[in-house]
Amino acid sequence: MKRVNFLFKVMFAALICGVMLTSCGGSGKGQSTSDAKQTEDAVAKSEEDKLLNEMEKIVDDFISVLRAAQSGDVAAMARNAEVASQFEEIMQKVELADSEGKLSEAQRERGEKIVQKIEEAIR
Repeated sequence: MKRVNFLFKVMFAALICGVMLTSCGGSGKGQSTSDAKQTEDAVAKSEEDKLLNEMEKIVDDFISVLRAAQSGDVAAMARNAEVASQFEEIMQKVELADSEGKLSEAQRERGEKIVQKIEEAIR
């Protein structure tokens, strides 16, 4: 249920920005030893944390652009399309990571909090 809720919020946030999620490919890799698997898991977790860091930065940029555009800043309005594109790309990556089971519960919750930032900024 948590995963479905997270995916719903991700898609909701993407729709707010006026972008549609599309599928994106990925490549998997595996190793046979348990040590290699533990190392791979640790690297994957750090990669997913980096992905969430990037997502948060883009969301912060979006909120900044949104506020500036609401105040009539024409340059911010033009930048909105660029930020929306960045947001679409990061959301595809996050959705893919979640659908592949790469996000831990804590990472999923962090993603939800990041998405809540957009919801609050729009209110």
